[in-house]
Amino acid sequence: MKNRSLALFIFMLFISGLAFASSPEDLKQKFADALNASSQQNYDKAKTLLEEIIAAAPNFAEAYYYLGLVYKEQGNMEKSAEVFNQAVDKNPQCAECYDNLSKYYYMLKDFDKAAEFGNKAVLLKPGLTSSHLTLGWVYLLGKEDPDSAIDHFKIVTDQGNIKYALLGLGMAYYMTNQNFKTLEMITRLRNIQEDKLAQQLEEAIRKGPYQKPPKQEDAAPAVDKEPVPVPESPNDQTGASQPKPLGKSYKVRLRAPYQTGAHTTITDDLSNQDTVTGEDRVKMLQQQGKDLKISY
Repeated sequence: MKNRSLALFIFMLFISGLAFASSPEDLKQKFADALNASSQQNYDKAKTLLEEIIAAAPNFAEAYYYLGLVYKEQGNMEKSAEVFNQAVDKNPQCAECYDNLSKYYYMLKDFDKAAEFGNKAVLLKPGLTSSHLTLGWVYLLGKEDPDSAIDHFKIVTDQGNIKYALLGLGMAYYMTNQNFKTLEMITRLRNIQEDKLAQQLEEAIRKGPYQKPPKQEDAAPAVDKEPVPVPESPNDQTGASQPKPLGKSYKVRLRAPYQTGAHTTITDDLSNQDTVTGEDRVKMLQQQGKDLKISY
């Protein structure tokens, strides 16, 4: 673990104004032990140690951050979000905390809050690709704003061929009648052997230009749309959640992402659905995440 986190830890101990039963050095060692337990997937031990640290030093934001990751790994998403909120109360500059909250609300399909926290994250760290990827899908599916989605997806795809960013960007280009750019995304998807995702975009183009349907009083609200997997790193092609340590101070290994159902891929064969319009095909594409693994 890097010295910055430990130095910050000691500093927070002193400014907390509390009397400790153990010395700051003992608490510093307890923090290191908690992070080591997390890296070894001993989450119960890590949680106990972090809770003890928070009781002794309630202003130490990093302890809340790592405790949030522990709850997240244990599948307690509601408690995880509660702790991340406590972390930003202690440190409003914690971009990674806002990033995790954005993914949490995306998972709940509360796209307004997902956008709120995601935008806070990228305001603090403009290059935080994890948040840009989440925001891309929030604007595309939740807010039906493909122009804003393009801005965020492009930041991610400029870093590499991330399959769900390429898919989202291709969909957004199609929805804004920029099919020549959709073709570029198809090529990039095929270059990384994601032929079925590329086929989805090809079929959309083949059915004609996208026309935004008129709003209807009885139309299903955007919140009913299902999210698709959001990989957290430009190097993550699987959609699985990976940890983002605060300030890159320590790497915590998280293995079992949250799932809403069986882990599948977008494999529906749309080529046989000859009667589907281009407009309907985008709707179908937007629903493809229904049985996909949702990474939070």
